[in-house]
Amino acid sequence: MLPGQDCMACHRFRAAGTVFATRAAGCNGTGIAGARVELMDRTRVVRLAFVTNAAGSFFTRSAPPLPYTARVTSPGGVVTEMTVPQFDGDCVHCHRWPPAGGADGRIFIAADTRAGAR
Repeated sequence: MLPGQDCMACHRFRAAGTVFATRAAGCNGTGIAGARVELMDRTRVVRLAFVTNAAGSFFTRSAPPLPYTARVTSPGGVVTEMTVPQFDGDCVHCHRWPPAGGADGRIFIAADTRAGAR
């Protein structure tokens, strides 16, 4: 598909996005396969969990817990967490380049840093 594009514009997903290695990754770039994405409820209990596909994308038709925060773990075990509660499962709405809505850019996690999506 089109990593970094708005998955939900064509698909009937309730939550979707792509994990990249940098915050400024271009659309249709290489996402990180095998990353674990967890959506947690307000008590930090994981309610939905995904492993990114070969394009680095994750998606679900299940409703995310609202509000939710997210945690991403790279295949190498580096963890980053979103700390601001969200009410929309369309992750690329904010996590794009250039970023919107207070995001740091793409959902990203690098194997050699602790920096990541917020």
